[in-house]
Amino acid sequence: MSPDGGVFHRPCPNCGSESGPRDVVVRAPVPAEPLGPEERAEYWRGFRSRSCFFDYARCPVCALLYCPTYFTDESLNRLYSSMPDNTAGAPPEVLRHTHRGYVEFLADQGSLRGTYLEIGPDIGLATEAACAVGDFDRAILVEPNLTVHDQLRAASGPVPAQVVADLADIPPDRQANVAVLIHVLDHLIEPASYLRSLRERLGQGSSMLVVVHNEASLLRRVLGVRWPPFTLQHPQLFSPYTLRSMLSKAGFGVVNVRPTVNVFPARHVVNTAASLAGIDGRWTALVPNWNVRIRLGNIMAVASA
Repeated sequence: MSPDGGVFHRPCPNCGSESGPRDVVVRAPVPAEPLGPEERAEYWRGFRSRSCFFDYARCPVCALLYCPTYFTDESLNRLYSSMPDNTAGAPPEVLRHTHRGYVEFLADQGSLRGTYLEIGPDIGLATEAACAVGDFDRAILVEPNLTVHDQLRAASGPVPAQVVADLADIPPDRQANVAVLIHVLDHLIEPASYLRSLRERLGQGSSMLVVVHNEASLLRRVLGVRWPPFTLQHPQLFSPYTLRSMLSKAGFGVVNVRPTVNVFPARHVVNTAASLAGIDGRWTALVPNWNVRIRLGNIMAVASA
């Protein structure tokens, strides 16, 4: 189907199968499909008590949860140009604990040495942790947001870093030993084809860490359509089963999958919960700002190339 109003129709991004109206399993309180571009842009940022997103269908063949209608590349480029970083308003010094946990999980599965490759490093919290813990001789960071490139070069510390805007900017013969994708696959229109391209940039025996939201989590079942990952930013959402399936189709061997633990200030957690419930959050300033470790319905996987 041709693009219409900045959106287009797409088959399942994992197996290419078509879904029908009966396969739609999640509908938004405010459906995005009938809205115009300006109205969708208003819902693009932040949490609201009545969320807006495109319908999610369950692929009848591979079970991936995905949006059959979604933004075109051109629309996404405009929308992401006005996006803040991915820290969700929490202090970077607190979020470092979460990213250090990701890197430690990766380190438990294999060595951290050679060339480090990260896709979508944002402000470089995982890059910083990996280069501090590992024994890398080079870092390659793929980040389309040009405004953070200088910050990313600093994040790698003493490890020389090459920062590029697109995976295609990396020469095919420059292969990495370790790859990291933190909340990247949830955002890609064609995640399976991207993984196949990435596989070509990894040497034999390389390892890869992937972090995604888990649509099969208890938190998702409890919150229903209020689950925060049901947003306009996510064209698909994974479960442990569908994540393994996509990684395997792309030529990766899945070594381990487990839930993640996130670290946030307690005040930030309570304020976000109040926003999701449509409650005035001014009182949350009285909540102690201790760091808390919580499971937010995310999963991380280590795969081998």
